[in-house]
Amino acid sequence: MKETRKSDDDALKRCRQNKPDKLQAQQQKNAEGKGEKYIEAMNYIEQYHSGRCWKTAEQARTEFELLDSDPKRLKAVKKQITIRRRGFGWEDVGHYWTKDGYTYTSRELFDHFVNVVLEAERTRDIPTEPDVSLSVDNCRYTLGTMTALTIDERFHAKSGE
Repeated sequence: MKETRKSDDDALKRCRQNKPDKLQAQQQKNAEGKGEKYIEAMNYIEQYHSGRCWKTAEQARTEFELLDSDPKRLKAVKKQITIRRRGFGWEDVGHYWTKDGYTYTSRELFDHFVNVVLEAERTRDIPTEPDVSLSVDNCRYTLGTMTALTIDERFHAKSGE
């Protein structure tokens, strides 16, 4: 009995010693991922401020019609939508490229761009910095395993029984 208790105590001690190492490794991984998102968003913001970006419906129509093939049009419209979605963090202006086996045409995406994306752009502020938090989220580890009794007690506490 004493041997079992000692081995359990030793195991708990090792877990507590490894916890800060795991936490630090997770925080490092988290920061690297957020750093990459920040850089990607910053690149899209720079593209918005360059001459490549279509900022008005008239300019968009002109540029769209100048492109001589549908694949070029499709690529250009996707790029314009992506600049706003990933660069500015405007998830609500995104559009599926394909859905349920249907591939949207360049004209359909262009209409979405003009009617939804550019309309949203008129009412929103254009960010100069990406809206990506570089702070590291706190990772919470729990020592041990949840038992069926603990899970059952939490269920009854939430449901009010």
